[in-house]
Amino acid sequence: MGLKHRGWSCDNWSDVLFSDESMFNVSVADGRRRVNGRRGERYAQCYVLEADRWEGDRAGISRDHKTELHVLRGRINAVNYMDIILQPIVISFMRAHRLRHLLQDNARPNVAR
Repeated sequence: MGLKHRGWSCDNWSDVLFSDESMFNVSVADGRRRVNGRRGERYAQCYVLEADRWEGDRAGISRDHKTELHVLRGRINAVNYMDIILQPIVISFMRAHRLRHLLQDNARPNVAR
């Protein structure tokens, strides 16, 4: 979408699906746990804790419809964005509701070629 769409009517915008994601941390504030260890033992097994760094969710809305909220775990890159989100969720939803345009942010997975 761009300046060429600034004169669109409500009917024009009814064919658009707005999609976005939100990330949230499921552990401590910045995802790190601090430990006072001895010099040279930074990566000792007793100091390593495996955990999910974050989870995210994605949903879409249009004038008359909304998608289900989809919770995603781990990082999303361009390949799994296509396989996990775009093809099975977004495109099938747009076809089912006869939406012709998708508006999303410029996050790297969304705009990779």
